[in-house]
Amino acid sequence: AKFFTSWADTIFVGANAVARDNSVANEMEALPQHGLARFQFLEAFAQLALQRFQRSGEHDTAVGAVKELVSRLNLGQDQLYLRSTLQKALFVEECCLVFRQCSKTLEEAFNIFSRRLPMRGRGGAKVM
Repeated sequence: AKFFTSWADTIFVGANAVARDNSVANEMEALPQHGLARFQFLEAFAQLALQRFQRSGEHDTAVGAVKELVSRLNLGQDQLYLRSTLQKALFVEECCLVFRQCSKTLEEAFNIFSRRLPMRGRGGAKVM
C-alpha cells in the first residue's frame, strides 16, 4: 500500500482542529498556534499508522499498525547510538581520575559560566 502526501495534510488538519474561541483551549499555555502539541502529534502519528498499515490490510489491529510504523521509521536509533557512545567514552576510569584531579577548576569554571549565561529556572543552585 502506498502513502499519499495528501493523507499527511488531512491528518495534520484533523489533529490541529481546535476551536480557538473555546475558553478551555485559550487557557492552554502549551497549545501552539501553528504546529502540533504532543497529544496532537500522537494523534497524527496513530492516524498515520492506521491509514498506512491497518486500512491497507497489512495489520489487523491498531497496536500492530503503530508498532510496524515505529519499527519501519527506526525512531530514536540515532539518539540511542549517540547516547551509548557518549556513555562508553565518559564512564571510564581515566575520565573519573581526571575529574577528581580537576574538580576544583571545573567547579570554578562552571560557576563563572553559570553567572555569565544563566539558565532560566535554575535559581543559582550549585550543580557540582
